[in-house]
Amino acid sequence: MEQQCTLLDQLPTELFYLLFDYFWAHEIFFSFTSLNRRINSIIKSYHAYHLNFESIRKCDFTQICESVRPEQVISLILSDKNDTPNQSTLFLSYFQIEQFTNLRSISLIKIEYKSLHRILLDLSELKQLEAVSFNYSGERGMHIKLEDNIGELPVKICSLSPNFYQEIFPQLKSIGTIYSEELTSIDLPNLLHLKLNSYSLTFDMNEIFKNAPQLQSVTFLFSHFDHFIATQSYNSIKQLNLTSAHISMPICRIEQFLQNFPNLMHFEIRDVNETTDMSILNGYQWQIITQTFKTFNFEFHVKNVLTESDLDSFRTRFWIEEKHWFVVYHDRRLFTVSLNDIGLSASSISSDSFVYLTIPNNSIIYQPNGSSDHQLTSPDKNFRLSSIKNLQLYWKNSFDTLSSIIDLNQIEYLRISHSSYHLLKYIQHHMSKLRTLYLSDNFDKMNSEDSSIHELQLKQICTLKFNSWNFSEQRNITKLSHLFPCVEHLQTWCIKSRSDIIYIIGQFKQLSSITFTIDRKVNSNRLSPEFTSELIVNDIKQHFRCSVTCELEFVLNNCGLPSLIHIWLGKRNIITTNDSQQSRFPYLIWHGIKKLF
Repeated sequence: MEQQCTLLDQLPTELFYLLFDYFWAHEIFFSFTSLNRRINSIIKSYHAYHLNFESIRKCDFTQICESVRPEQVISLILSDKNDTPNQSTLFLSYFQIEQFTNLRSISLIKIEYKSLHRILLDLSELKQLEAVSFNYSGERGMHIKLEDNIGELPVKICSLSPNFYQEIFPQLKSIGTIYSEELTSIDLPNLLHLKLNSYSLTFDMNEIFKNAPQLQSVTFLFSHFDHFIATQSYNSIKQLNLTSAHISMPICRIEQFLQNFPNLMHFEIRDVNETTDMSILNGYQWQIITQTFKTFNFEFHVKNVLTESDLDSFRTRFWIEEKHWFVVYHDRRLFTVSLNDIGLSASSISSDSFVYLTIPNNSIIYQPNGSSDHQLTSPDKNFRLSSIKNLQLYWKNSFDTLSSIIDLNQIEYLRISHSSYHLLKYIQHHMSKLRTLYLSDNFDKMNSEDSSIHELQLKQICTLKFNSWNFSEQRNITKLSHLFPCVEHLQTWCIKSRSDIIYIIGQFKQLSSITFTIDRKVNSNRLSPEFTSELIVNDIKQHFRCSVTCELEFVLNNCGLPSLIHIWLGKRNIITTNDSQQSRFPYLIWHGIKKLF
């Protein structure tokens, strides 16, 4: 370490500032703090911190809040999601929003009522603010927890702060919001980027476009997208992204819609359900529509099973030679890729379905075992789906076959069923970026798989998700904690009593957050007094001597029992974390810094 410190000492302060621009604040503090006095001084003087508190460890959250001055922060992400419950309340116990005088961007994710009200009242004091985003994970309306009600009720921003839109939005360059109707009556002279998340186009988009004469990019996230009648052309818009659960429009209607954007250069359209009109699957028609586009990406879930010949309309000279846009079909999903595989970030792969491709000499890159309808071509082994980060597997075949189709080293989120559990033993050495693992089936089924799985320790897994299992045997819990020793976030664990909470937390030594659900078979009338946030917090503090926040989520007709229990844990004083800390940011530490020399 001395050699690295000596080399680092020779670097100018400005170079450190440039380096820090690429990292979140908690990554900077974890990777560079305590190397030497000079670097500590540089960290303290750095004035462009990006604070991302989404899914952060509670101890890291506390360190950042106690170390960073608000005027040093230029972007802020706050989250009251399940893995950081009541975070906004804690944040506002350290700071007032008006203290962030240099803040340019703020993103608020499922923020609770009181905190949101306080934040909105003070945002008008931030004269440098350019971007505001309200993220509610696709939910309808702004769902804010109200203290006097069970569950969550939709509350409009204007009811929290009536002047919020008029005071803040005219100065913004970027807006992401679930409420769009209010934008129809506000001048947006500086707006360049707009992201709208809504149920459908029930408001007049024409008014929003008129109010934003400089608007360059628009992202629509709609449950239904079936009509939009423009009253004029919108020449400023260069990029348009459209994602919907239901796109029932035929391709001729989509063509009419796109004619309102004569200078459009980049277009993306995705239908996440099997509602796509079959006329959309016409490469000849898309060729007419997209002649002037620089980039075009789509993903459609189709009702009918396609064959390899159904892709012929996407094999013309326009698609293959001129645009270099290629199309893949698998498991009733039709989507675009390029030779560099840009644009596809999530996919579901099944070993029971063909993978068809329009890249020359690669018409069929996978066929199921036992299939005799096609002869598998000899594809170019240099081509794989290489940008998929989110993968859902239903794979019974070999790992080698799977890795010939997908670059598994790019996977960050993996959901696997019981049929794919045999692939777990390959994670350690072949999925270096994997951080989140979702096990769809019971762990008991894993016991019947290759015994070598139970000898592994998959230390790169930070988030582990279950399908509300009930672990009846303690030996299975022990095996699971051995297999995933560095897990920081657990979702969703089924329990029968409050004592189960303490036992589970004790098994996973690096745990930062966990969500529990209560077994439906328990006596709700007897146990409902046992599950209060006060009792749970007191239990955890007594056993682990750590700070903790707990939020209970209720649904109606649940006999007083919480449907979910969300817990956010601070650093425990009774354990050490030597091994796990080295695995938390493997892309940051010294092996990355050495590349500078």
